[in-house]
Amino acid sequence: MVLWEAKSRYGRATRYSAFLTVDDLLRARESRLSDRTSNSGERILAFTVDHLTDALSLHLGDTPPMTEENDLDVEGLASSLSALSKGEVPDTFSSSPSPFEPEDINWETNEWLTFVREIQHWLVLDQEVTLDGGPVAAVEELFSGLAVDNTKECFVLREGVVSLSPIGLTRLEERVSLAQARKETFEQALADDFGSKQATSRWFACWEDEPETPDLSTVEVHAKVDAYPIRYFKDLVEDDDLELNPSYQRDRVWSTSDSQRLVDSVLRGIPLPSIILNQRVNSHDQEIVDGKQRLTAILRFMGCHPEGVRYAESKSMGDATIELFHSDYRKWRRILGIKSPEETKHCLPFRLSTYKNDPLSQLSGRYYCEIKKNEVNIQGEQEQVRKLFAGTSNYKIPVILYKNTELQQIHRVFGLYNKQGKQLNAEELRNAIYHHLDLTKLMLVLGGDSHRPKELVPFVGDMDVDIVPSTFRRRQVGDGRFHRTKLASWVAAILVHQPNRTDKSIKTPSTSGYINAMLEAVSGNPKHPMHDEANLRTLANAMISGAALLDELAGEEDAYSPRFVSKKKDGVRWEDLPMVAAWTSCTLATLVGRTSDDAERIGDAVLKATAQRPPLEKQQSRTQWGYLARTTFELLEAMGIDLDKLNLALKQKLGFSCLPTLRDIDALKIKLV
Repeated sequence: MVLWEAKSRYGRATRYSAFLTVDDLLRARESRLSDRTSNSGERILAFTVDHLTDALSLHLGDTPPMTEENDLDVEGLASSLSALSKGEVPDTFSSSPSPFEPEDINWETNEWLTFVREIQHWLVLDQEVTLDGGPVAAVEELFSGLAVDNTKECFVLREGVVSLSPIGLTRLEERVSLAQARKETFEQALADDFGSKQATSRWFACWEDEPETPDLSTVEVHAKVDAYPIRYFKDLVEDDDLELNPSYQRDRVWSTSDSQRLVDSVLRGIPLPSIILNQRVNSHDQEIVDGKQRLTAILRFMGCHPEGVRYAESKSMGDATIELFHSDYRKWRRILGIKSPEETKHCLPFRLSTYKNDPLSQLSGRYYCEIKKNEVNIQGEQEQVRKLFAGTSNYKIPVILYKNTELQQIHRVFGLYNKQGKQLNAEELRNAIYHHLDLTKLMLVLGGDSHRPKELVPFVGDMDVDIVPSTFRRRQVGDGRFHRTKLASWVAAILVHQPNRTDKSIKTPSTSGYINAMLEAVSGNPKHPMHDEANLRTLANAMISGAALLDELAGEEDAYSPRFVSKKKDGVRWEDLPMVAAWTSCTLATLVGRTSDDAERIGDAVLKATAQRPPLEKQQSRTQWGYLARTTFELLEAMGIDLDKLNLALKQKLGFSCLPTLRDIDALKIKLV
């Protein structure tokens, strides 16, 4: 019988009693320490309070009570840190971690910080963690780098040892978990025979595209889940009760082959994902929140997409009547000489794919109007195609229908859906959540991602909003998934939003976090200047004028060095940071009178400045901010801009000057190579 009382390292006394054997003690000892032997080869039994605690656990099948700080499960974190220490690393890393095992980490001393520091580049911190200032400074650097507002709640200091608090463990586990997922993306790219640079780009893009977890604390949801036959959607559009093209949605992006595959799935009875609809407040009308591409494909195939029907009515004449459009589309198409690109552009019907040795061979290459009476096997039963698409079929599509719920709230919930499955990227989610803001709509238009710009931002009047998209196209800036809207929003955020500051320094948030912070600030303050249409017009005019000046400088006699434009040194396809830096600088210049007419006069100076500023190799947020700040001032100087006058003009025209922020960041002398 052992009766003992001991204090944990956190000072709490606990009394235990149990029958323990020597074997119990040996097993406990061996679970914690490697064997030691004396010079004579005899085993040394050296027991500690912790060994006795473990022995009691083995004997009684339970562990003694622990304090909150001590009751932290760090085993999973240790395994994750160990996994990050092994394997190849992206090109942007200054060095590779030294591999280690989970059991190498001693969480009862400050040694654990050394292991976190080894893998810190995988975490994409805002600032590097060093050990020069001691353990407390190191752990504050760690959580400051994770953008935690109150770093002191993340750790506990006792007798010189820094331990994670429950909050700190949670914050670190969240980032390490993301880092592991991002590392898998990098490794998969390498396994797919992508080069190290391409794999690195994919890895970094994952961090940039990470949507933030939506805040659901204020969401009040009224929704029901049901399933309807395809006819339900056909009736909605024919009764003009369904908006298929909300302005926050991407325009149609599916090719005909994508649409054919979707219809192929329906003909085989394969279930489709849920369509998400919103019944507008105080209305019976509905709009599509998710599933636009799927419904567009189905309605096109049936020949009842409203855009397609309107176009057919406008074209029909003589022998090519609208009745023929519905009854014999192939003949109608031939009479009018309709080609495939025209069909895709105007939502006209399309043929099925070509099938060989397939149950659907009888439908191969035919239009819907030609196969209505044919039968297909749907969930084990033969069913006419007409009944499947336009009747009371047993084949149904699941629907989530919101009622009396604000659109902004729906999209916050929708953000949660996307965290659970295939995610929207940060731009798609942002445009949905903040679509109620005129500022968001303006960015969509300037990015060239809106299919009806004048309707979306009527306050811009006669401004030539096509200048910015044209500038993007000429610079070959990627246009996928609202990428250009992101760049426009990035420039706007620099111009109108102050990043958070601490007592010691200014924050350097990620691009997505910074843009979201700007939109959240506008959304949460009805008196924010960016609700005022006059201010929005000023911002729009400045950014359009800036794009025009950039375009003129980057014309035939290019005033931007190829070293500045692209890592490939070809000067053709502009990368994001040079584009944002150049556009920001040109926009600022126009606010004090520079125009595209000045391009020839200042071109040589701009060329000289950009030849000294190649694209950034490292991609951490802090380094990006340093690049933007330094490059902006270099270009403003090259263009002969008086910074005092510019500072005054910014305050007068936009109500905010970004120059002090950029100056403070530039003063940090962040290393850019």
